[in-house]
Amino acid sequence: MHGMWVIPNKDELVELAQCNGNPPPKKQWPTGVVYRHISVPEIDTVVRDPIDRAGAGATLRLTTPPRTVVDIARFHGLVDATAAIDGQYREMAPLQQQMWCDDIMAVAQRMRGKRGIGRVKEAVALSSSLSESPFESVVRVLLALRGIKVREQMWIGRYYRVDLLWGTLVIEIDGYLKFKDKPFEAVIKQEKRERWLREQGYTVIRLFPAEIIRDPEDCIRRILASKAEADANPSVRISATSRRPR
Repeated sequence: MHGMWVIPNKDELVELAQCNGNPPPKKQWPTGVVYRHISVPEIDTVVRDPIDRAGAGATLRLTTPPRTVVDIARFHGLVDATAAIDGQYREMAPLQQQMWCDDIMAVAQRMRGKRGIGRVKEAVALSSSLSESPFESVVRVLLALRGIKVREQMWIGRYYRVDLLWGTLVIEIDGYLKFKDKPFEAVIKQEKRERWLREQGYTVIRLFPAEIIRDPEDCIRRILASKAEADANPSVRISATSRRPR
């Protein structure tokens, strides 16, 4: 509803909370729904127009975006919360981004002492306005939790910008949309791009969203193995830059 990035889950549930903080007995929960034993004050809610099936006079009450991030951190963890923050940055100017983080921390401050609330500050610290997909966010955060800092959206030459760069290791997160309409042309273009990057001395690893969702730890192991390969040949012909070369 807020256009927030989420990490897909095969067992995705609708999460609800009663205004009084007391959920109904579990046997009354509809299939695909989980109730959280939490109270949500008026300041943390927003009312939206309900869907048609809700019935006449019904209202759809949601948690505000900052409160939603806080609850994601508490109930789903650091990685999911960071991705949610990253996704909202994309529609914001720098000042709005800072206000967004301030609003999140204000909610966390009001909820200090609650289980999992400490993850909120860490998620804000790990967030980035440069991420272009939730899957980039996942990989970046998992590496950061291992003390590995990657550079994002770096230019190598005038024509190629890479998702993540760790030393001379290029980490590409490939979405499926680019293969949808003209898959043959997309594959040829990707092969040309990767060959050129390798010719400049870079090692390239590609990850797909399905792999990241299914086994993120295996993806990290593959990245570490590729980094060892990259370190064996650390020199490159063209250095990466944060701005596109002229």
